[in-house]
Amino acid sequence: MCRLQFLLLIAGLALVPTWARAQEAPAPTRWYGWQIMLADAGVAGLTLGLATLGTDSGGTGVGLGIAALAAFALVPPAIHLAHGSPRDALRSFTVRAAPLALGLLLFGVTTRPGQCSEGCSQLIFPLAGAVGSGIGMIYDWVALSSEPVPALAVGPVLGPGGRGRGLGLALRF
Repeated sequence: MCRLQFLLLIAGLALVPTWARAQEAPAPTRWYGWQIMLADAGVAGLTLGLATLGTDSGGTGVGLGIAALAAFALVPPAIHLAHGSPRDALRSFTVRAAPLALGLLLFGVTTRPGQCSEGCSQLIFPLAGAVGSGIGMIYDWVALSSEPVPALAVGPVLGPGGRGRGLGLALRF
C-alpha cells in the first residue's frame, strides 16, 4: 500500500508543472487587421475604377486590373512582414492567391478558346476561385492579423545635453 501511495505522489508531482502551465494567462496580443482591411479597401477602389472604366478602354483598364490583382495578393503579406511575421505573410498570400489561381487554371483547362461565352458552365471555376479568395481575405483579417504586445521597458539613456552630456530615462513600448 505504501508503494502505491508513493507512485501516486510521484505521478502527481510530475503533472503539477503541466497543470500550472495550463493555468497561466495567454500572452496579450494586438490586432492589426484594420491595416489589411484598409489595403483591401484600396483594392476595392481599384476594382471599382476598373468596373467603371471597363476593359474596352485599352491599356488603362488592363493596367488597373493588374494593379488591383497585384495589390490584393501582395500588399497584405507585405503588412504581415512589416509586423515581423513571415509565416503569416506566406499564409496570407496562399489563402488569397491559391483559390483564384486554381479557379483560373481549371477554367483554362476545361475551356477551348472562343468556346465559352455568357452563360457558359465553366465560368463557375473562376467564380468559385474568387469566392474562395474572398473567404481567404476574411480569414486573413480575423485569424492571421495579430501580434504579441511588446513589453513596456524603461532604460537609461546617455546623450548630448544642453551643456554637454546628459542622462535620462527612455520608455519603450
